[in-house]
Amino acid sequence: MFCALSNSVGTFLFIGTTNYYLMVLGRAFSGLSQAIICTYIPVWINEFAQRSRQTMWMGLSQAMGILGGVTGAVIGSMAADNKELGIASWFTWRTTLLFPASYFLKASLTWSCCPNSILDTQAREKEEQAQGTS
Repeated sequence: MFCALSNSVGTFLFIGTTNYYLMVLGRAFSGLSQAIICTYIPVWINEFAQRSRQTMWMGLSQAMGILGGVTGAVIGSMAADNKELGIASWFTWRTTLLFPASYFLKASLTWSCCPNSILDTQAREKEEQAQGTS
């Protein structure tokens, strides 16, 4: 949750300013949080995913980071260069970063409102087993 919120704040800072130092600070902030996310996702998959589906989850997590970056860059450049669509005036490189920043903000707010029993299925199963044996 902290990393998703940090990534969102850093990205909003990066795309919302024209000050060079604030842009560097925002990019550094979002980059550091992305490094933590990329490091933690394989650990989370190893800990919580079903053994039979770990390879699939690992492949999806690795592919989504790459495909998201490439797809965003391609769509952003095509839309910004295509004046016939009438969106070139408001669609810039900043707009393409707005989508993932908004998603990470939504995800972090959602996770902060969820009880731990919904997010941590293993803890819920242990608690149910403990109540069943009592």
